[in-house]
Amino acid sequence: MTTILALLSFSFPLSAYVRLLMISSAAILGISKIVLSKSRAIRWYLSGYILFVVWAGLSIVWTVSKIGYNEQIFNMLNAIMLNIAVMSYIIYEKESFEDIREWLFPILLFYLVQSIFIGSFDWEGRFSPGGATNQFGITTSYVFLLTLYDIRYKKKTKKILSIIIMILAMCLTILTGSRKALLNLIMFICIVLVFPKYDKNFLRNLAKIILVIGLAAVALFIIMKVDVIYNIVGKRIVTLISYYSGDLTEDMSALRREYMKEDAIQLFKEHPLCGIGLNGYKYVARYNTYAHSNYYEMLACLGLIGTVLYYIPVVMLLAISIYQWIKGKKDAVVPFCIALSFFVNEFSNISYIYRNIHLFIGIATGLSMNEHMKNFKNKYADS
Repeated sequence: MTTILALLSFSFPLSAYVRLLMISSAAILGISKIVLSKSRAIRWYLSGYILFVVWAGLSIVWTVSKIGYNEQIFNMLNAIMLNIAVMSYIIYEKESFEDIREWLFPILLFYLVQSIFIGSFDWEGRFSPGGATNQFGITTSYVFLLTLYDIRYKKKTKKILSIIIMILAMCLTILTGSRKALLNLIMFICIVLVFPKYDKNFLRNLAKIILVIGLAAVALFIIMKVDVIYNIVGKRIVTLISYYSGDLTEDMSALRREYMKEDAIQLFKEHPLCGIGLNGYKYVARYNTYAHSNYYEMLACLGLIGTVLYYIPVVMLLAISIYQWIKGKKDAVVPFCIALSFFVNEFSNISYIYRNIHLFIGIATGLSMNEHMKNFKNKYADS
């Protein structure tokens, strides 16, 4: 029950303190179960996040002494605790994807419908509920992934709810105009439909790769030729191509982000191990904002130690999901997609304070660890 309340808090507009109380109560129950577990994999996952929270908390001493109250500690705790609460609930209370969808999909539907009513378009024509357009787009792309997988591979589940949620999620993802969210959408469609599990046959893999390239080319053609979609997404793809080709004059925001990353690199060189403190970057860099890349933000604010601690759990998730995918476990495609997109998005996204992203990391980890849990009684029980 506490975990369901924590999940609902992900949708309702609550204060950071109330949300933290709801989420932390569920996370504490989850942590108690993990501590009692004999699974090394789960304990290593939890240890990474606990050490990260401790390290980030210690760094607050520096930032508070310099800038005063630091609100991001509450946002970070909300995100990490929700991750742990959902992950532990899925592992110890649920057995399969089919069980998870029974309580998760109605919550996701509520979240999407609520977003439609409170959302609005900004001056660029991008849709989001109360700002954080990229975060909302990434969230809806993850919702799309779960429902696409359910529709395609789960034969015994009722499809109506999944179809409704998938259509809503896809439309909202496109309307956000987020390049990261659109990349997720294309990536998920290609991987789930074409590479649901590892195939040892070289010619079949080659044919699938050609099919993926073809699908991507068709998607790009539609985006560039349909005026409505081009105005929302196409223009931003053009600037993205210009950015990676080195022509930053086409997009002044890309040029500013390059300066932000330069500042972050300089701060990391000055404080390589410990960083300058959580959320400290925005107060000492040339722009009064974050670094627009979680990699650079982590390195500048928490140093090499904090960065490694933050990414250890997701590296574990990616490694385990790849292993299970190679072994032919079709359910591994969802954790694999979420973990892969997480690392890709980190180049131009901030994740450590957003609970929406960590909700899906927790879901992915729970699904992935569930496969391990089948072997815990044998392989890990005596470890």
